[in-house]
Parts: sequence; C-alpha cells; structure tokens
Amino acid sequence: GEEGGEGALAILYALGIGAIYGLMVKGFEVTHHTVESAVGFLGTRLYAGMDLSIALLSVGYIVGVRIASFIFLGGVIGFGLLVPMYGLIHGWPNSETLVEGFYGIWAEQIRYVGVGAMVVGGVYTLWSMRKTIITGLSKALKKSEEGDEELLRTEIDLPLDKVIMFCGVLVVLTMLYYWKSTGSLVLALAGALFLAVVAFFFAAVAGYIAGVVGSSNSPVSGMTIATLLFTVALVWVVGD
Repeated sequence: GEEGGEGALAILYALGIGAIYGLMVKGFEVTHHTVESAVGFLGTRLYAGMDLSIALLSVGYIVGVRIASFIFLGGVIGFGLLVPMYGLIHGWPNSETLVEGFYGIWAEQIRYVGVGAMVVGGVYTLWSMRKTIITGLSKALKKSEEGDEELLRTEIDLPLDKVIMFCGVLVVLTMLYYWKSTGSLVLALAGALFLAVVAFFFAAVAGYIAGVVGSSNSPVSGMTIATLLFTVALVWVVGD
C-alpha cells in the first residue's frame, strides 16, 4: 500500500460519500436520482436529462475525458438524434409521459444500434490487437511447455494446453446437448462451433471493457442481445 495509508483513506472517504448520497436518494428520497424532461417540437420530441449518480461520476473520473466523451456522444446520438427521428417517422408509443415514450423507443429500437456499435467496436479492437493476442498465445504455449518452476506461485498462469482441452470438452458436451435437443447433427455442430467463437469474442471484449471502465460497467445485456441476434441468424441459415 501507499505510505501512511493515504490511498486507503481516500477510498474510505469515497465510500462514505457514496453511501450517504445513496441513502439520501434511495432511502429518504430527499432528491431524485435523475433529472430529465422531454418536450414536443416540430412534430417530434426533444429530450434532456442526466443521472445524478456518484458511481457514474466516479467511472468518468477513472476512464478519463476521452472515454467519457465517447460515452456521452453515444447518449447524444441515441437520445438526441435517433429517438426523435424514429418517433417523427414511425410515431410515438402510447405512454403516460413524454419521457416514457422516449425510453420505450430506445428500449425497443434504438438500443440495438448501440449493440451494433459495440460489436463493431469489439471486432475492431480484436483486429487491432491481433498481433498482441497471437504473441500472447504463443508465449503462453511456450511457458506451458517449459514449465513455471522459477516463477512465484502468484505469477503462474493456468496451463494453456489444459485450458484448451477443458474448452474442447465443453464444446463437445454443448454439441451433444444441442444434438439431443434439436435432433439435427448439422445444427448441433454449427451451434457448438458458433458458441466457441462467440465466447472467445465476447470474453475478449468484456475483458477489454472491464480494463477500461471497470467490470461493473461491462455491457452484459448488450453482449447478450448481440449473441441472440447472431444465434437467430445462424438458425435461419442452417436450420430446417
């Protein structure tokens, strides 16, 4: 730790402030946790709002201005442009308030745009890191062959050959389950191979995002939606 425990003391201060604020907002309801409003304008609606969250403020401090500006830009594009355009063209859903109509269109339509952006960003990230990934895998294989006797116990990774073997067993078991469930060997093989590829892809994306913005902000729902979309496309292509 740092000398004098200054780092730990700062963390305790932050935890205390966050706990007090959360208690005031959710426990005593002294103030709202969001400030938002929507108005009608030229046949459509405009929205402005923000989440008064200490957690999001902390995440913004951690990731820095560059990453935080990307997140903010995504919100501006989604709620400031795409939702009003969709509502103007296709109409607004029936809702008690204008804000609820905004969230309805976002949840049912615009959210998938964010999922697509996340998938494209993930593919680009993997492509830009391809040399690093290949180098890391080759080094891991060499370490697995040479042994890790000279390293500290805390520095020893799981043997890569055993990890690959275990993943292969899981893929085979998944294929057998799909075969029993669908009765189609082709669909079972395609599904098992697809699962292996998607699992590697999203594990890499989730690990990268966790390193950038923290594991608590990893877009699990977005990756789940993307997996479901890819699965539907796979079933449509190879299904009976």
